[in-house]
Amino acid sequence: MMVPLIVMSARMLGLAVLPFKLVPENMLTPGAHSYNDVLPLMLARYCGPGLLGLGVTALIAGFMSGIWPATSAPSLRCGLTISTAP
Repeated sequence: MMVPLIVMSARMLGLAVLPFKLVPENMLTPGAHSYNDVLPLMLARYCGPGLLGLGVTALIAGFMSGIWPATSAPSLRCGLTISTAP
């Protein structure tokens, strides 16, 4: 329930503090940044090397936790049928 609030508050904060203009995806030109780039841009600008690594790791972990069930389900089913076969 809190994820949309966290994502939207980060985008609003990015609009206020980042020194360049953010645009929607459909108005994107070369060299411009979209609203979807706010989290990586703010991590790169305001975090040191240690926190930057931690933030990138958190972003990758969030992506992998969302994609894992879709990629592991077929292999899990195949493994179960092989292991339970007489």
